[in-house]
Amino acid sequence: WDGLRETNALIRQFVLEPFADEANGLDGCRGGESSEKRAGAVLFLLKNDEFLPKAKLLAFIDENDLSNKEDLSNVAKEFKCWVAYAEAKETLHKWRCSLVDSEEEELDRKARDCHRAIQKVLSFPGGWNVPACPTLGSFGTLDLSSCRSNCLPRMISELWDVSHATGLRNRSDVKRAREWFEMAADVAVEVADESEGFYKLFSQRSLRAFLKGVNASCLEIIRCNEK
Repeated sequence: WDGLRETNALIRQFVLEPFADEANGLDGCRGGESSEKRAGAVLFLLKNDEFLPKAKLLAFIDENDLSNKEDLSNVAKEFKCWVAYAEAKETLHKWRCSLVDSEEEELDRKARDCHRAIQKVLSFPGGWNVPACPTLGSFGTLDLSSCRSNCLPRMISELWDVSHATGLRNRSDVKRAREWFEMAADVAVEVADESEGFYKLFSQRSLRAFLKGVNASCLEIIRCNEK
C-alpha cells in the first residue's frame, strides 16, 4: 500500500506541475505542450510493467476488502482513476495519429474508442478523483481537487474535439457527420448537468472557448440538415 501511495503522489506531481506553471503566468502554449508531455509520462509509467505492474496492482486492490479501511479505499480509488485517465490519453493519441492518413472507417472506430475511454473518466463511479471516503488520512484534499479542476475541463474539451473533428472528416457522409456533430454538441449538456457540476471546474476563459466550439458544432448540424 505504501508503494501505491507513492505512485499516486508521483502521478499527481507529474500532472499538476504544468498547470502550476500556467497559473504562475508562464507562457500558455508552453504549458499546454508541457501538460501533454507530462500526461505521456504518466502513461509510460502505468504501461511499464517492469517498473509498475499495473495488472498485478489492480488485482491486489480487488482482492482486498476495503469496506472498513477508509484511507486504503482512497488510495485504491485514486490509482484506478489514474489508470482510466492514462487509458483515455492513450486512445486520444491513437485517434490524433489516425487523423493524418486513416480511412474514414478506421478513424470512426478510433474516435468511438476514444469517446468510450473519456466517458469512462467522466462517469467514474463516485466521481473521478473524488475521495471514496471523507477521511483522507495521508491524502491531500487540495491536490485531488486541483487534479479534477485541471484535468477534467481539458478532457471534456478533448471529448468535444474528437467528436467535432471526426464529423469534419466525415463531411462526405452527411448522416455520419451529423451524428458526430450532435455528439459534439451534446458534450455541453454533460457539462451543464448539475449532478456532476463539471461547469464549476472551468475557468471563464476555458468555458468561453469550449462554448465557442459547441456553437461551431451546432452550425455544422444546421448545414447537414440543409443538405
